[in-house]
Amino acid sequence: LRSFPSARPVQTVHDSVVIECDQPDAVTLAAEVKDAMESAMRRFCPAVTPRADVDIRTSLAEADILETVDPSE
Repeated sequence: LRSFPSARPVQTVHDSVVIECDQPDAVTLAAEVKDAMESAMRRFCPAVTPRADVDIRTSLAEADILETVDPSE
């Protein structure tokens, strides 16, 4: 998160992470968080193919999803 001065972790629950940031940083930050989560999973569970679902929202509501980061990217 050091590369994103506005990024602040605001919530973690089980396997979910919520990070607040400036909207111009959201797509890049989402991709980096996705990569970090999948890399960690590969390290601790190498026999499992990791897949982190990542989306960008204006709030925690399902209706406020702006973009979903494609798992194949």
